[in-house]
Amino acid sequence: NLCFAGGTALNCSANDRLLRETPFKHVFIPPAPSDAGTALGCAVYGLTELAGARCDYRWQHDYLGPEPQQADIDRAVADADDLVVERIDDLPAMCARLVDLLCDAKVIGLYQGRSEFGPRALGHRSILGDPRNEHMRDWINSQVKQREWFRPLAPVVLLDRADEYFGIHRPSPFMQFAAPVRQDAAQVVPAITHVDFTARLQTVSDSDDPLLWALLNAFDARTGVPVLLNTSFNRKEEPIVETPAEALETFRSTPMHALAMPPFLIRKRVEPPAVG
Repeated sequence: NLCFAGGTALNCSANDRLLRETPFKHVFIPPAPSDAGTALGCAVYGLTELAGARCDYRWQHDYLGPEPQQADIDRAVADADDLVVERIDDLPAMCARLVDLLCDAKVIGLYQGRSEFGPRALGHRSILGDPRNEHMRDWINSQVKQREWFRPLAPVVLLDRADEYFGIHRPSPFMQFAAPVRQDAAQVVPAITHVDFTARLQTVSDSDDPLLWALLNAFDARTGVPVLLNTSFNRKEEPIVETPAEALETFRSTPMHALAMPPFLIRKRVEPPAVG
């Protein structure tokens, strides 16, 4: 067993080599392995070693941010007269609408639940796209993120189907390993395949986030591909959005096509062209 942290632990390519080229069978890297995550480690150390208390905490998910208040979401959309706001309370219906948009080459912001702790967006503060669209990566990098063309975008994949697309046989819920993309799969999901045929993937099981798991299953049922493109919900040189108001501000100021902020689906009155 190896627990590995520090800023170096953000090197996803090196992390994958730890699994492949060392005797370690189990490698744990926290979602925020740099100085930010040290605070949580110090808290656990103080609780157990200094206070002598028992700690059963296991870092099994990364949604440790504050819970957004429904009143804040309602207030944000109430002031959005410039946008088209639709309320969808049924989870399958919401997923079906999102899949419609994704298959029409639309880019979606996803804001739900408690935010992720650390630099990776894991489906609570994410921008999603169709990984089959070869233009998707370049469009998001240039038009939404406003950054260099070569920056890779990550896949999120159903855990029980991950080995069909990637050279990995274990959960990777925190997007900490750059696994090889299988040669035949790279042609199916070009938007998330990096130039060296790797991808920094996130796996999702039925015990993880309910909406993200349902959305991946709905996309798989429609397309036969259990993978979505996922990148963090932010603009250039800005942190990942935290509040409903920040999510709406970023949505307005970028050419994203829709924003899912359950129970609301938000679109622009003048919609940008589809990608491709």
